[in-house]
Amino acid sequence: MKLWWGSIKQWVLNLFTDKKETIQPEPTKKTRRKKAKELATLGTLLDTLDDSFSTLSLPHSEISTVHKNTAIGLRKMGVHVPHPPKEEWIKLPLIPMDKALPAMFCVHSGFRPEDEPKNALLPVFIFGVRHKKLTCYLDKAVGVHYEFGAAFRATSTATSTTKKLFWAHGWMTVAKDGKVHLHKELQATACRVPSRNPVSRHNKGRAISYYKKEWQKPWLQTSLDEAILEKGIPNDGMFGGQALKMEFANALVWWMERDSRWSVSVKRNGERVTFGVPKELTSRFFKDRDKTVKTASGATKRIIHFVREHDRDVGSKVVSVKEHIRGEADFVWNKYVCHVTAPGFNGKLSTKFTHGAEEETEILNTKDTIDISKVGKLMADVEDRVVH
Repeated sequence: MKLWWGSIKQWVLNLFTDKKETIQPEPTKKTRRKKAKELATLGTLLDTLDDSFSTLSLPHSEISTVHKNTAIGLRKMGVHVPHPPKEEWIKLPLIPMDKALPAMFCVHSGFRPEDEPKNALLPVFIFGVRHKKLTCYLDKAVGVHYEFGAAFRATSTATSTTKKLFWAHGWMTVAKDGKVHLHKELQATACRVPSRNPVSRHNKGRAISYYKKEWQKPWLQTSLDEAILEKGIPNDGMFGGQALKMEFANALVWWMERDSRWSVSVKRNGERVTFGVPKELTSRFFKDRDKTVKTASGATKRIIHFVREHDRDVGSKVVSVKEHIRGEADFVWNKYVCHVTAPGFNGKLSTKFTHGAEEETEILNTKDTIDISKVGKLMADVEDRVVH
C-alpha cells in the first residue's frame, strides 16, 4: 500500500530518521518566504458539494466489522471536515483531560478518491463511539472506552467493481492521565497437527485442525504493519499500533476543540457534512460577496460573508465600521440545506454530550434508551437549531 493511515512517508521520516546525522546544506542566498496556500472559500465549497457528498452516498458494505446501526448513527451525525486540512498533528498519543470526552466523533481523513492508488485502501473518515463497558473479548484497561475505526471505499468481492463503505474497527481506552491504550482482541486461531496414524489419516486427512483462542493485535494494526513491511521499512510490530493511537488522538482532540471554530453544516437526502473553520481564518473563508440566495419571501439576499473594517459617510460625519460578519446564516444552495454556526454566538455544539453506549443485553429499562442509529441525528439537529 502506497498510503494508509495519514502520510506513511512522513511518519517514517519523523520516526526513523536520525536527526543528528542529518546535515542541512547552508543557504547560499536568501530564500523568499513561501506564500500561504490559497484557502478554499465558502463559495468554492458550495460549488463542489456534489463531490463532497459522493462518498457519503455509498452503501454500507456487508463485510464491515462495525454494526450497521453504529454506521447509520455516525452518518446521520455527519462527517466533519477540517478546513483547511490540518498539516501538523500531535505525535504523542496523549489526550488533554481538561475537557469532557465526547460520546461520538467522526472526522474526515483528508483523502479524496483521486488520491487512492490501485490495490490500496485509504480511510475516508475516522470515527469513535464512547462505550460504558468493554466487551469480554478485549484485554482490560481502566478509563474511557472507545470503539474506534475508519470507513474505506472498497469492493465487497474480488470480482465486484461496485464501491461501498467498508467499516473496520478496533478499541481504545483513554486513561486518567490522557494516555491511550490500544486493546488486543481474543481471537480464534486455526491450528493444524499432522496425523501420523494411518487410520486417522484415512478418515480425517493428513492433518487434524482445531481452533484455540489467543490475544492478537486488531485487524487495523496488523494491516498497517503489513503495509509498512511491504515498503521495506524495519518494523518491530509496534509502529502500526503507535500510528493508530496518534490518528485516534488527533481526531479526538480536533473534535474536542470544535467550540473554538466556526461550523458550516450542509445537508441533503439525509447525509450531512460539516466544515470546521478556525476563527482566525473566517475573514478569508467568508470573503465571497457575490453568492446570493432567495429567501422564503422571495427576496434576494447575500449569504454570510465577512466585511472588513471601513469608513462610512453618515451625513456630515465619517463613521468607522469595525470588521464583522453579515448575511444569511441559514440558506438553501442547489438543494443543499446550509447552516452556519459561530461559537458562542448563534448555536450550540454537541461536543459536551458525553454519554457512553451500552450493549442491548445489558440494558434493562428500554423505555429510557435510544438506539445509536438515532443518536447521531439528534446531535446534528441540536447543532443545526439556531438559538435566538
